[in-house]
Amino acid sequence: MVEQGYIDTNPAKGLPKATRRLIRDAHDPTQTAFIAKQEDIARIYGKLEQPFATLFAVGALAGLRPGEIVGLEWADVDLDTRRILVQRQVRHGKVGPTKSGKPRIVPIIGPLATILSEWKLATGGAGLLFKPLTPWRQRSKHIKDSTVREKLRDAFKACGLPESWTWYNVSRHTYASQHLIGGGSLATLREILGHSTVRVTERYAHLRPELFKPEDLLKLTVELRRDEGEVVDLAAHREKVARGTTVGPESIDGSGEGGVSTDVR
Repeated sequence: MVEQGYIDTNPAKGLPKATRRLIRDAHDPTQTAFIAKQEDIARIYGKLEQPFATLFAVGALAGLRPGEIVGLEWADVDLDTRRILVQRQVRHGKVGPTKSGKPRIVPIIGPLATILSEWKLATGGAGLLFKPLTPWRQRSKHIKDSTVREKLRDAFKACGLPESWTWYNVSRHTYASQHLIGGGSLATLREILGHSTVRVTERYAHLRPELFKPEDLLKLTVELRRDEGEVVDLAAHREKVARGTTVGPESIDGSGEGGVSTDVR
């Protein structure tokens, strides 16, 4: 609420420390959606028109927050050293510092470097990376969040993916998840995402591949087997049922006591 400008200070900070320790986040990070298949990242990118395709790529391949993506300027992007200086974000049309209040450096991986190089040639490489489509019709100097969300939903639908996914799900959260799934460290991820403490980054710890290495899993040599039962000729059994009688251990109730049954229900 502070970040969105509704209040000036966080009222929870006025609570006693003993009370604040009892407060727990009800959000379960293991249930937060992200793009698990890399081919789906490519499919979504292919369904988006510009500038939304490049905008999506910056989020999914660099891990920036939506507001940080909207606020990017070409002066922040160094394609020679493959680095992005993240020093501002846009919230509700207003430009301000990043969530942590500090600038950070984010690496540009190979696929994103190619996309940004092409986008720089297409746009001239000056000013904002993503300018409003119709700036003369709106007050904001930046592209609208609602427009981005609408374009993303259309792409999800075209790809047969959940339309309930959010911009955050398919950009920043996808980057963080794929980083750890690929074997990246929590410490490096914290620096890239700009988290204030490593505890925030540890929300992604459940995705670390080393958690389930074969050599670390429980090994049991006990052999679990069951005695083999009697083999029943199902075709013969059905034929007897059709005639109205079942005889012997093949009786329908499976009791193996023999006898005759005419109940074919």
